[in-house]
Amino acid sequence: MTNPLNDWHWYAVPLQFITPVHLGEPRGGETLATARHTLQADTLFSAMLHALYQTGNETKAKELETAFQPTDVNTLPWLHSDAFPFFKEGNDYRLSFPKPKGSLIEVPDKGGVQESDSVEKKKLKKRSLLWDGELSALLCDADKKTLGDVFDEDACPKDLWQEETRTQVTLRQEGKEEAMPYSVGTIRFASNAGLWVAIAVNPQNHDDTVNLLNTLFKILSVEGIGGKRSNGFGRFPFQKLIPESQCSMLNEVLEEARTSENRSKLLLSTATPHESQEDAFKTGHRAYKLGLRQGFHASTDTRPEGFGGIGAVKKKPVMMVEAGSVFEASWCGSLVDVTPDDLGAVHNLYRYAHALWL
Repeated sequence: MTNPLNDWHWYAVPLQFITPVHLGEPRGGETLATARHTLQADTLFSAMLHALYQTGNETKAKELETAFQPTDVNTLPWLHSDAFPFFKEGNDYRLSFPKPKGSLIEVPDKGGVQESDSVEKKKLKKRSLLWDGELSALLCDADKKTLGDVFDEDACPKDLWQEETRTQVTLRQEGKEEAMPYSVGTIRFASNAGLWVAIAVNPQNHDDTVNLLNTLFKILSVEGIGGKRSNGFGRFPFQKLIPESQCSMLNEVLEEARTSENRSKLLLSTATPHESQEDAFKTGHRAYKLGLRQGFHASTDTRPEGFGGIGAVKKKPVMMVEAGSVFEASWCGSLVDVTPDDLGAVHNLYRYAHALWL
């Protein structure tokens, strides 16, 4: 089946952080001290909406929420991926992608080494990402190749990022004698590295959409992305979206994907299908992983009466399909309303759950 996004205009957005960045949310065994090296698509969309509301563009924010309500991909202004690590090699951006789930992990026989004892196999299982060259090679003949055939241990430099833990102290509060210390986990990327986002823009109203995206990323570059932005975390320089034609490795991967239509599709964004699309979980080849997405919304205008003023509102939890999942048939996804039932909100709260496929 032909990918409807083949006629869309693809862009890369590199986020080359100049400060540490805190990514993630408390869930399961994770805490504020936990740091991740990827950023989910729904968090990025929430940051975009927040930026519009914070800069007084409430009308534009509501228009954007409305624009992403449909579940027909052809009516959406754009689709974007999760953010994955990249590094610069000269003038080229080397890009990583989520490792396809369910891919065979086989290592070529090197003479007497048992596959179960293979060091290479253990490294492959541990990897959560594939780099552009590896993914291009896999897409070239996806039905016959395994990860072991394309695995390149030297695909990227070592130490592209470092995990750091910072100790901070809460201000003394009424009724508490002592300030409480706590730890914050952050990621500090190398000077030539960061995260990148893939964006596919609908040809309809293309120029207006690109202008809006450029404006949104300019705001985010100053305000920062992720947690603890008040500490200066998550800031990056930004000029404009980079078209596929000017990003050789993105173009190479996309060309391989476009010429291998008769294969399963790789999900690049954390997403969830609309209830009308749930048959995708019942038919055809599929290998996917679900994860619970939850979190808080910080705002001064969504307080229920008597809630206590400025603070964080807990969003409804949503079960979502993780990036790297593989389906035979693609589905569009949705914009999920996560407004708490007991919240008297000036505006509803949404979680971006649309799917970008490769």
